[in-house]
Amino acid sequence: MGHDLERLLRLPPDRGMVVLQRSPLWFPLMVMDSPTPSPPSNFDPSAAPGSMGVDRAHWRSQILTNPMAAEPYAALGELLRQSGQVAGAIEAWCKALALEPQRETWYAGALAAFDGWLKLPSIYETEAALWQARSNYAQGLDRLIGLTRSHPALMQLALQAIALRVPFYLNYQGQDDRALQAQYGAWVCQTLATVFPDLAPLQPRRPRERSSGDRLRIGYFSSHFYHHSVMKTHLGWLRHADRDRLEIYSYYAGNRWDATTDEARRLSDRFAFWETGNDFNPQRYAAFCRAAWQDQLDVAVMLDVGMDSVMYLIGGWRFAPVQCATWGHPVTTGLPTVDYYLSSDRMEPPQAETHYSETLICLPGLGIAYERPPIAPQPQLDRAQLGLADDEVVYLCCQSLYKYLPQADRLWVEIAQAVPRARLVFLASPFPEAAPPFAQRLAAAFAAAGLAFADHCTILPPQSQTQFWQLNQLADVFLDSIDWSGCNSALEAIAAGLPVVTLPGALMRGRHAAAILTELGLTETIAQTPEDYCDLAIGLGCDRAWRQNLRLEIAQRSARVFNQIHGVRALETFYESAVQRRQQECTPCPIAQAGT
Repeated sequence: MGHDLERLLRLPPDRGMVVLQRSPLWFPLMVMDSPTPSPPSNFDPSAAPGSMGVDRAHWRSQILTNPMAAEPYAALGELLRQSGQVAGAIEAWCKALALEPQRETWYAGALAAFDGWLKLPSIYETEAALWQARSNYAQGLDRLIGLTRSHPALMQLALQAIALRVPFYLNYQGQDDRALQAQYGAWVCQTLATVFPDLAPLQPRRPRERSSGDRLRIGYFSSHFYHHSVMKTHLGWLRHADRDRLEIYSYYAGNRWDATTDEARRLSDRFAFWETGNDFNPQRYAAFCRAAWQDQLDVAVMLDVGMDSVMYLIGGWRFAPVQCATWGHPVTTGLPTVDYYLSSDRMEPPQAETHYSETLICLPGLGIAYERPPIAPQPQLDRAQLGLADDEVVYLCCQSLYKYLPQADRLWVEIAQAVPRARLVFLASPFPEAAPPFAQRLAAAFAAAGLAFADHCTILPPQSQTQFWQLNQLADVFLDSIDWSGCNSALEAIAAGLPVVTLPGALMRGRHAAAILTELGLTETIAQTPEDYCDLAIGLGCDRAWRQNLRLEIAQRSARVFNQIHGVRALETFYESAVQRRQQECTPCPIAQAGT
């Protein structure tokens, strides 16, 4: 498709029509033959969605008459986008913008068409739907990258597409995403270096000159320096940093500011804040990047690449001779500017290095210093206030709903069938719009087994932090999600004394709870197969004494997973050795470059 566009742009008007007849744009133009009135001269297709269904014959005649006129292509692009024909829509919009790049309002329409290739659903109705969505994404990403690379004038649109959509939901499909992430990451770096040619030379190629007494300058970059799961897991790296060895520089690109932000600021020798707002601002973004480069960091650590688009726009540059990512979002970044991935030796499976484009570094234990949640000894809530009965066996299934894949639905049904008065409690947060399609899918699975969803399942509204902790205290069993395990939620369950059942997955992100239980020395509720998972969940649901015994053991051992700093010390030793290795290397650091 990109080659068709380039050929069309190079041809004179009398030849352009011939190529157009062979392109994806032609078919929709053949649908109607009756003439329609011409649009007003100030017609803006991107501002009037839905208005062009009757105008196909008009745009056909306009393109046939003058293939180098921009407005018919823009109108056609919007028409095709509305009808789901993404490839043709993008080609039409790109043709329009190539002819009239000054029409700024058209970029919104083109961007909406681009987004059609990268958008993924949060909830899948079936496993087949998941695989189809994955295939569509892979094909769309390949086409989108090919199009923007074949026509450099469209790189500005590529930047906007990256700023609009991050492959967040891709990583929740339970598959090894390394190849797709690497493809996306390379595209991000090339796009940044092309659109911001004045920033590209600022990237460090070699370590700075340091005197013998200089501490290492460590820069932590995040879009979540506030009360969030990323800070719960990783703020301990700042809290317990050895200030005789390190200077801490923190770079926050986000919008929220709370007590956690204040703490991070106090823990930092320098704290830079870019209030990102709702729309991407290239000038403020560039100023934020320039400020970070001026600090001449020795090590840059991206805490949460993949959680949102901002961290891809930051991680796509090199800010230090040694650049790392870690598991604030536990998936490889795919960015060629990131050298190392900082993980946990408890969480990684065998041959884990094949899952990462970065060099994998496994820190001892959990690799973090997680602060024990300040949970009150007794909950103030009772079950009745949450719509739960005292005689029910409450299974807490508290992960984000997009972690629950359709192939695991049968497990919840089997547990409900086997345990009298079983109640599976899900949470609608953090994206309440996912609850209706999830409930509909799970209700169908229960109905197929002759069970009523409402008799066995509850989806609670979003809970405050304190309410969530109390919910853990009121529950009987914590059921971990399959393929993407809970980390913060599992640690909070342990702090509340709640028994945890988990099934380790094939990837690090499916092994958090198993790592926590292994660190505690409580491995009896770690399943080996889905059938084993069901048996453990059913056994705990039916055996109150077993549950109580586990609660006592959790209370006795829980200190093993909270405020442990041996991983932090190992991290700092790694920083020193990585900087030393970089100083000894003869070749310069890889950086984001245009045209690579």
